[in-house]
Amino acid sequence: NIFIYDTKTKRSDKVTDFKDYDVKFPSTDGKSIVFEQAGYIWKLDPRSRKAEKVSITISSDNIYSRPVRKNVGGNASSVSISPDGSRLAVTARGEVFDVPASKGVTRNITRTPNANDRGAVWSPDGKSIAYISDITGETEIWLQSTEDETKAPVQLTKDNDTYIRSLQWSPDGKKILYSDRKNRLVEVDPAAKTKRVVMTCPEAEFYGVAYSPDSQWLTY
Repeated sequence: NIFIYDTKTKRSDKVTDFKDYDVKFPSTDGKSIVFEQAGYIWKLDPRSRKAEKVSITISSDNIYSRPVRKNVGGNASSVSISPDGSRLAVTARGEVFDVPASKGVTRNITRTPNANDRGAVWSPDGKSIAYISDITGETEIWLQSTEDETKAPVQLTKDNDTYIRSLQWSPDGKKILYSDRKNRLVEVDPAAKTKRVVMTCPEAEFYGVAYSPDSQWLTY
């Protein structure tokens, strides 16, 4: 936040009161202060100590927003094979695609150009695909039905406090395990939409985590 310091009384006072993201890059012309916060530009009047968001409109002839067809085959970041081997869950350019292994229709199951969807993994029963998305502002786990892809995806986790690295299903399909930037292994119950921290390792990252065939143990 922005603070003011009186050089005579040596007193400091808080001017702004943002509780989500930091104030960045403050600059002044001697009359007002401008800064960036949460991706927006703000203008602060030092006399009134009031800050207001600057509304920015960019004029364009929209030639760069015309719909186009893109070949994203060379941009795949992850691939997961369905249990019967007939289809693939492919992540490319922040979208999740349900792709046939040989012949069939390719479906974009997320369609979220305003988010980065990644790490899609097919469920053991082949009925859904779990993936990571930051559409809410933080990385969360989402679940999309593959039996009826017209259904809206279900958000399995909420209010996450850090970046999710990767996820995987337990062999029995009852749990989803993910690791995050706080070096935690977290288990999610898709049915109950609950999660619990299985293990924390502050001094190191987890690599090569796997369930045992009976879903009762983890190796890492």
